[in-house]
Amino acid sequence: MSKNFKELFLGTTYPLERSSILNAEEFRKNGILYHSKRDPRREAARQLLGLEQDGEFLILLGSGLGYILAEAKNQYKEILLIEPDADVLQYLLQNDNLKELENIISIYHPENSAQDDLEDILLWLQGKNVQKIRILPFRPAFNALPDLYIPLQKQLLALLERRSVNQATIVKFQDIWNRNILLNLPQLVTCSAYEELTNHLQVDHVVIAGAGPSLADSIPELQKYRQKFLLAAADTALIPLVKNQIFPDVVFAADPQWINHFFAYSRFTDKSVWVVDPVVSPGLLHNISHAVIVNWDNAFRLYTIFSDIFGLRGEIRHGGSVSTNAFDFATKIATKKILLVGQDFAFSGGQAHVKGAALESLLFANCNRFITAENHNYRQMSALPKLAVDSIVKTDQRIFSNAKLKIIQDWFERRSGETSSAEILNCTARGARLKNWRHSTLNDELQSVEAKVNLNFTELKNSQISEERKIQEAALIKKLQVLREELLELVNHCKRVLLKGNLHDLESKLRHLPLAKDIASLGAQSQILKITEQGAQVEPTAFVIALKKSAENVALMLKKTLGALHSPA
Repeated sequence: MSKNFKELFLGTTYPLERSSILNAEEFRKNGILYHSKRDPRREAARQLLGLEQDGEFLILLGSGLGYILAEAKNQYKEILLIEPDADVLQYLLQNDNLKELENIISIYHPENSAQDDLEDILLWLQGKNVQKIRILPFRPAFNALPDLYIPLQKQLLALLERRSVNQATIVKFQDIWNRNILLNLPQLVTCSAYEELTNHLQVDHVVIAGAGPSLADSIPELQKYRQKFLLAAADTALIPLVKNQIFPDVVFAADPQWINHFFAYSRFTDKSVWVVDPVVSPGLLHNISHAVIVNWDNAFRLYTIFSDIFGLRGEIRHGGSVSTNAFDFATKIATKKILLVGQDFAFSGGQAHVKGAALESLLFANCNRFITAENHNYRQMSALPKLAVDSIVKTDQRIFSNAKLKIIQDWFERRSGETSSAEILNCTARGARLKNWRHSTLNDELQSVEAKVNLNFTELKNSQISEERKIQEAALIKKLQVLREELLELVNHCKRVLLKGNLHDLESKLRHLPLAKDIASLGAQSQILKITEQGAQVEPTAFVIALKKSAENVALMLKKTLGALHSPA
C-alpha cells in the first residue's frame, strides 16, 4: 500500500488480521445484502452497463467486496475507490485477488483525511478530463449506511463542480489576466503596498459590505451608525452605497472583465482607498486615478517577473469574491468585531445584486420587448444547477443558490473559528445562513458603541509620489524593453519552426529565452488546459502556433505599456 498508493492512501488504524467476512455472497450491513447469492460478478457487470460507455476514469463510492473493481479493470484506465466503511476496506486490503489491480486503483479513506471536503483527491483528478470521469455509487452500501455514504456523494459532486468552474474560469480569463497585468504596470509602479495599509489601521469595528440583494435592507443602519466603524466594501457595492451618502473607507476590486470598470463610475471614488488585484480592468484604474490605490502581490508568473522591481506588497487570500478579500483584510488589522452585510450567497428576491448596482442599472437601460430584467435574472439563476440552502430569515425555509455562490459561502463557513482576536458576525438581512456563525443585526451590535473612527491616509498618499517610485519606474522601462526584444525574437523563431516543421529547434531556443518563454506560454495556457484537462484534439503544431500568437500579442501590449510610461518602444 505504501508503495503503490502513498499519495492518496493516508493509512488506516485498523489491524490487518484475518477478516471475519467468511462468505462474501452473504455479507450484510443493517440487514441489507451487499451482493447477489447467485452470481455477484454478473451483477457487477450489469451495474457498470448503467454508466456512459465513453468514460476513461471511474470513481467508486463504495465497492462492496470488490466484484465491481474486478469487472471494471478492463474498461477504465484508472479507478479511484472512496471507501468510508472500515470493515469493507479491511477486507479489500487482505483480498489476494485484488493484487492484479494495483496498477490502476487508488484507495482513499476519508476518515484519515484532515479535510472534510475530499480535497485530498485533487491529486488523483490532476490531468484528467472531468468529462471522461464516471461515478458509480454502490447502492447496497448507500441503503445500508446512508449517513456514511450520502454526505460523501454530495462532497464529491461539489468538488467536481468547483473544479469545472475553476477550469472554465482559467480558459476564459487567462488571456485577460495577462493583458491586464501588462497594461496596468504604469499604474502599479505608483501604487502603495497592501502591507502599508494593514499596518496603518487600528479600529474596533469593521463592516464588510457585499453587493447582495439584501444590502438595500441594511442601508438605514449603515447611515445611522456610519461614524462607528471602518467600512470595507466590494467594488460592486460602491455605487449603491454612495447614492445613499455612505462612503466606504476601503474598496476592494479584483475582477478582470472590462465591464467591471463601471463599478468605479462615480465622482466620489477618491473618498476611498482602493485595494486592487494587479489583474483588474485598466479602465477601472483609470477611473480611480485620483484615489489612493493599494495593490497586493499576485501569484501569476507574469506579475512575479516584475516583483523584483515592485518589491513585496503583501499577500491576500481569495475565495471567489472580493468580499473574501475584504474579510481577509479585516482579520489582519487590529479590530474587535467583523460584521458582514449584503452577503446573501443566494438569489434573494430573484436578484443577483442589490438594486442600483452598476450592472443592474446597465441592464435596465438596455431592456426592450425581447430583453427584460426578469429574463436576465432567470438566466443567471439557471446557468448552473440550483442548490437549496438554509435561510437567515426563517430557519425552516430553504432558498436557492448555485455552485458558484456555494463556493464563496463554504469559504466563509470555513473561516468561522479562524480569528481568535476578533468576533465575527453575519449581520446580513436576508440570504443564506452561515454554519457556525452567529447571526445578528448592525443595530444590536453598534447601538451601544460610542467611539468614532477617524482615519488618515496621508502617509499612503505621500508614498505614491516618492523618489523610490521614480527609480522603480526607470527599472521597469528598462526591463520591458528587454522583454519586448526577446518576444519578437521568439515570434520570428516560431515562424521558422512552422515553416521547416522541425519542432526540436523550438526547445533549444526556449532555453535561451526563459522569460519570453514564460510570458508567451501563459497566453497559450488556456489551450494547454483544453488539451490536458478537457480532452480537446489538436494538431501537433497547435502549441507552436499558440505560442507565436501569444508572443505577438504580449509584444504589442508591451509597446502600449512603454508608450504609457513615456518611453520610445
